[in-house]
Formats: sequence, structure tokens, C-alpha cells
Amino acid sequence: MSTHPVTPPAEPVAPIPAVPEVAYAIFCGNIEQLTPEKVVNQLTAGMAANNKHVTILSKRRGFMSGRWSVPLQTLFRTYTH
Repeated sequence: MSTHPVTPPAEPVAPIPAVPEVAYAIFCGNIEQLTPEKVVNQLTAGMAANNKHVTILSKRRGFMSGRWSVPLQTLFRTYTH
């Protein structure tokens, strides 16, 4: 008789799904001081994941007005040309 414990078979590991090349984002809320930083961080993560196309939907009036919208306008102009 063996005294070694029996190891149960390992559960199959699901493969990590591939990141799609097209991404969609929804922006809701006010543009505040941290908003440009959050947008840049998410776009950077998307580029690192090889996203080729991003569509951003904004649901608010005056999306591009105000002090913190200037960095976003510059960012979007940079990536759309």
C-alpha cells in the first residue's frame, strides 16, 4: 500500500480570450481634473492590447467645453489624424 497522497487531476484552464481590435467606450459624467488622466490611461491600455479602432460615445451636453476638456481635445486631435 502506498503512503503517497493522490493528487486530483488539474481543472482545465480556460484560454484567455483575445482582445478585440475594435473597442467601444461610453463616457458619462462631468469632465473633472482626473478625467483626462483616466481617458489617457484607458487609451494607453487599449494600445498596449493592440486595439486598432476606438469609438467613444459621450452622453452629456458640452462634452468639449471647460477647463479639463482642452487636454482631451488635444489628445483626440492627435489620434485622429
